[in-house]
Amino acid sequence: MRSRCVRGEAVAILVVCLAVLGGAPGCTYLSRRWSDATQMMDLGLTFSKKPQFGLYANCPMVTPIGYSKVDGYFVGMGGGKLGAGEHHQNNAGVLFWGREENSWKGAGAGDRATVQKNSAGVVGIARDAKEGRANYRPACIHYLHLGFVGVMWNLNYYKMADFFCGWFGWVPFGERGESEATRVAKADGKGVTPFTPGLPAEEPVAAKPAAAAPPPAASPTTTPSAAVAAKPAPQPQPQPKTAPVAARLPEPAERPAPAVAKAPPTTARDARKEPSESAAAAGPKSRFRLEDLVP
Repeated sequence: MRSRCVRGEAVAILVVCLAVLGGAPGCTYLSRRWSDATQMMDLGLTFSKKPQFGLYANCPMVTPIGYSKVDGYFVGMGGGKLGAGEHHQNNAGVLFWGREENSWKGAGAGDRATVQKNSAGVVGIARDAKEGRANYRPACIHYLHLGFVGVMWNLNYYKMADFFCGWFGWVPFGERGESEATRVAKADGKGVTPFTPGLPAEEPVAAKPAAAAPPPAASPTTTPSAAVAAKPAPQPQPQPKTAPVAARLPEPAERPAPAVAKAPPTTARDARKEPSESAAAAGPKSRFRLEDLVP
């Protein structure tokens, strides 16, 4: 009889636990555990359309060494996503310091790329402690890509602890920098926009009417109408005066000089000097004459 009571109590406790765990709104509890399980490791194959190279390792997260630069696709589980999608890796390390930048994007139309960028090595860990750590950061990384095909195998120690401890209601690490609601929504494949209460609406204040401009002051002796009437009309501008130009009279035509009649010779000598017209017409005058030599 007593054993039956113990069994009944155990069954009742189990039923209550299952009701609490499975009856949560939207299966929140199981969604969290599934989210942690998909982020415990990255395991799958990588493909690229062009020949690329990748040989990088960082395990256990303080000894980064190698180089990898691949822009292609993945098939498997990576970045908390299961299936196939885009994958990009850009890693380099020299033991004490390194940089890591990896991203996974699912095949869904509304899926967003999980891009993580952080420093590695002893120097990088000290830098991350100052600047903040990535939300998703594998602790043991292995990348190998030669030509068109490669393989990835990463372990995330943080997510392993969250997965096993989460069954007992304790998540030691969680999503770094993210709220609990965002973690659950990401596990369900949804996006959550944080609600920020807005400020109370202010009542509109009626604008004051603008004061009319005062009319121009008029003189005490004249009214506005008289001032308008007394305004002189614009006078035409005087044109510059020019000196009158006198009319030019036509110049008289030159008159021919009057013919001067030759006086007849008064003496016999002059008569001899003046040849007669008949003699001049008779023949040419000689160059020397005898009369010119006689005084």
